[in-house]
Amino acid sequence: MDLKEQLQKWHNDNEHRKIIEAIEAIPRIERDFELTSLLGRALNNDGQHNDALAVLRSVEAEGRDDFLWNFRIGYSYFYRPHSVKNVVSDYETAHYHFTEALRLGDTDEDTLELIRYCEFVLQNLSANPETVYEYADERLSTRCLK
Repeated sequence: MDLKEQLQKWHNDNEHRKIIEAIEAIPRIERDFELTSLLGRALNNDGQHNDALAVLRSVEAEGRDDFLWNFRIGYSYFYRPHSVKNVVSDYETAHYHFTEALRLGDTDEDTLELIRYCEFVLQNLSANPETVYEYADERLSTRCLK
């Protein structure tokens, strides 16, 4: 089994720490766009959204036209811890990247759901924050994606 097959197996088995450790053991200069993007995915799925954001931003030039990169960076913004200062800009940025992912060929229903949630938050956060959190509890949970 080659490395990318092993990484996919660990992803399917929700063993994200193993993915992180395996990719981080490879010198950064030897990591291609795909490995870097997979590291970002694993960090996101391990709850390390700010670290995922930094990793994904490091390959932004290659990722701009890649729907998975756009989804993954949107996911980072969507799930990272929000403060009063950054909540609106985080959801606006997440929305932008999820929409870009769709434009670039993403057909996953989860992407549409995340876009709808971003729109709901941006329309309702200032007026009724409790409604936003109730919606999140009912409709979304942190889950491993793409």
